[in-house]
Amino acid sequence: MVEDLHQKAALGELYRRASMPAFMRERDSASTDATRRVYEDAIGLAQNLDRVPVIVIPCCLGVPPIDAAGAAGFFGSILPAAWSFQLALRVRGLGSAYTSAILARAGELREILSLPVDVTPAAMIPVGYTLGTRFRPARRSDPVDVTYIDRWESIRADGTAGA
Repeated sequence: MVEDLHQKAALGELYRRASMPAFMRERDSASTDATRRVYEDAIGLAQNLDRVPVIVIPCCLGVPPIDAAGAAGFFGSILPAAWSFQLALRVRGLGSAYTSAILARAGELREILSLPVDVTPAAMIPVGYTLGTRFRPARRSDPVDVTYIDRWESIRADGTAGA
């Protein structure tokens, strides 16, 4: 957990270097207003990261395996804990965002946090107070449009393949 102003400033600068070019490129090429808003919010977080009260960096003990299956298991083991942490924050009126762009600069992140070589950062979770309490469910795709059975094509309720 990072509360120190200098540490947060260093993390903010690192996050901006790791994320801003991609966030701005994605925002500028977004095909929908919703996608554009997501990247505007991501840019806003990057510009203000050092102002959040606390930044949590969940870490795994050990070094991730190089193979995809091993790496998925290694990092997948921390996701339920991070998600539970975020749900606990929300119940207490706090907001958070699970981010991973900073991991592109893991070496510099290790230096800022003085992490031992056998500790691997898995994400960054800025934590702050929310502005108001008007939360609503996010708009999601219809599950039938993103659920696949046996092959990569969606199956509609009438049994026909979707687009």
